[in-house]
Amino acid sequence: MVIAVSSVRRYSLRGAIRFLRRSFVNEGFFSLWRGNSATLVRIVPFAAIQYASHEQWKQVLNPRNDRSVLPCLIMTCKYKLAE
Repeated sequence: MVIAVSSVRRYSLRGAIRFLRRSFVNEGFFSLWRGNSATLVRIVPFAAIQYASHEQWKQVLNPRNDRSVLPCLIMTCKYKLAE
């Protein structure tokens, strides 16, 4: 498969559809997902860590939670700004 980049020709939807059709006919259905597994290997751990840390920070910063550190942070910031 050859991918050419040109500053003269603009992207067109018709050209993209033509490329997809040509790839499907010449190389088969699964060629459209070639390289997707490598992308998933890279993205899935990142997304899992991001989701888990989001949930943890949501619990930590929730003012209605007993374990929240947000009131302590607010008081520290107020104290430091008042000096």
